[in-house]
Amino acid sequence: MKKLLYALVFIFIMSSKLYAFDFDDDEIPHIVKKTRVPVKVFKPIEKISDITVEVPGQIDLSNVCAITSKTEGYITTYVGKGDSVKKGKVIAEIQNEILKTKVLSLKNKISLVKGELLNFNKKLKNYQELFQLGLISKNDLVNLKNTILNKKIELENLQHQLRILQFQENYSKIISPCNGYVLEIVPNKGYIKIGTQIAKVYNFQKTYLSLYLPIEYLSEIKTNKKLKVRILKKWYIGKIKEVIPITNGNLVEVKVSGINSLSLPLNYKFTAKISIKKLKGLVVPKEAIVIKDNKPILFIVKNNKAIMKQINVLKDLGNEVLVTGNLSSKDLIVISNSYRLQNGTEVTIR
Repeated sequence: MKKLLYALVFIFIMSSKLYAFDFDDDEIPHIVKKTRVPVKVFKPIEKISDITVEVPGQIDLSNVCAITSKTEGYITTYVGKGDSVKKGKVIAEIQNEILKTKVLSLKNKISLVKGELLNFNKKLKNYQELFQLGLISKNDLVNLKNTILNKKIELENLQHQLRILQFQENYSKIISPCNGYVLEIVPNKGYIKIGTQIAKVYNFQKTYLSLYLPIEYLSEIKTNKKLKVRILKKWYIGKIKEVIPITNGNLVEVKVSGINSLSLPLNYKFTAKISIKKLKGLVVPKEAIVIKDNKPILFIVKNNKAIMKQINVLKDLGNEVLVTGNLSSKDLIVISNSYRLQNGTEVTIR
């Protein structure tokens, strides 16, 4: 019985080996395991960016503030041509001894006339009482009143003359009304009349920048519109005062004012960067962008699947780009292994 049992076991083992040897490699069944593509993600950032263009520009030398005399006399100048002056600085002084004498004389006359008026008014009070008593005629009373009226007119004229002379005295010191450089100034110790132009100061606080833009940007340039200008690595905000077409070169001249903090030498020429208009979009890393059918796309992750989105690239920001499309700042943008993805590919965020 034992021999029979051993024989059956031996036959079973041998038949199993033989059966195994009969399998071809292609017939061995395999278990296929479905894998997800590992990806890194990034949340896009909302941003407003400028479209800029570089243009030549220069300081408009017609922008000066002229200083005219409001008095007369001999002038003493304290600055010279090319000197830098601050607003409120005394740049010259006018001396007029005759003016001082006239002022003193008028003050004395006014004091005298006021005294006469005081006496005449006292006399008028007496005349009115005498007239009521019938001791003087009506003509005497009327004549006194006319005398008082003429004295009042004389006093007003004298006071008016004094105000004019005192006004001139107050402007004997010539003060610069602006910051800038002295372009012109009258000779020292010369005689100055009222209304004489004493000096011209190049006013860099009210500088007009002349910028020369290609004509294709004309639609973006409007008078009285604010304009961002970058000069010597610093941004300024000015106001467009005038747009002038230029016949040659397909350019327009744009005059910009109101850049108060800009201080440049006379005749200074520069290259400026100006902001033409603002763009609003989302900032994403460049590695998120994939080109498909010659169009830029990217993938977002939703429910562990890659969803393809077509985008418009607005501006290159270096390592990033500003884009628009059917995106939001809450989306998870794929920034790795994008080339392995198709629309609907299952992914794992790592």
